Amino acid sequence: MVRLIETKEKKSKTITSDELNLGLKWLVYLESHARKVYGLLESNPRNQAYELGSKLKILEPNDSMRTSGFTVRDIVRKEWKGFKENQTIVSSLEYLIRHRWLVKENVPSTDKGGRPTIKYYINPEIYNK
Repeated sequence: MVRLIETKEKKSKTITSDELNLGLKWLVYLESHARKVYGLLESNPRNQAYELGSKLKILEPNDSMRTSGFTVRDIVRKEWKGFKENQTIVSSLEYLIRHRWLVKENVPSTDKGGRPTIKYYINPEIYNK
């Protein structure tokens, strides 16, 4: 953001893609804090899904959650504020599925054992919006 402001003040027309990406990440970070300060983030599935979607949208291109899918446990491990309880995460994921941001896959146990799990895959189109 600072670089964008500096560029505007100096009337320079060049901003690197790294500077732009950093500015966009900073904007998402500030927006989440503004929502908390102004009390706009209520505990309802739509707002929680929006917050989760925002976090998924800024994942690095090589992040395994973006490239290989993820589970509810992967989100818990990220320790994102507001996403500690499985039910909160699942309801947000279901909302994102209904809006075509995610696809859900039921993964059965293998011949070697293990529990069946549910894996979620991000629709790559969300990164084009």
